[in-house]
Amino acid sequence: MRDFVDVLENIPEGTDLVFGAFIVFCAVTPYFLGLFFPDFFDETLFMKVYGENDAAGRRAEGNWKKLYSTQGLVLTTIQFLAYLGELGVEEALRYDYIAWFLFYVVATAKLAIEDRVMGIVAFNRIPSQVWHVTVALVLLGDLIISPNGVELISKTVVVG
Repeated sequence: MRDFVDVLENIPEGTDLVFGAFIVFCAVTPYFLGLFFPDFFDETLFMKVYGENDAAGRRAEGNWKKLYSTQGLVLTTIQFLAYLGELGVEEALRYDYIAWFLFYVVATAKLAIEDRVMGIVAFNRIPSQVWHVTVALVLLGDLIISPNGVELISKTVVVG
């Protein structure tokens, strides 16, 4: 276990910032490309999730919009706090990555609940769920290699 902690403690400073940005860029690129290639992405990625469940589907789509709007509000608040000098740029980026991690966890849970509990998902949600979980787990890994994550692990791991 000590070897693992040693590896974490020797990760070059700022690695988590670059890795986190890369993760977020990868996670949102398909949605961004959907703006320029709507025919392709509407058919392959943005399938009609809720089928003919008009009322429940509209509510669920509205909840996606609320989720994205909340994410935008959180990210803007973090950046504004950095502008005010309350947070440093590095700290703000790390908070952004925490916000994205939480976003993907909530997106995973939302889709699962809509399928299992509400029964309104009209397509195979597994690929979307795998994507959401993958992004969340990789972001969690990024949080682990951040200075605060390494410090927490170093203090809590009992080295024999």
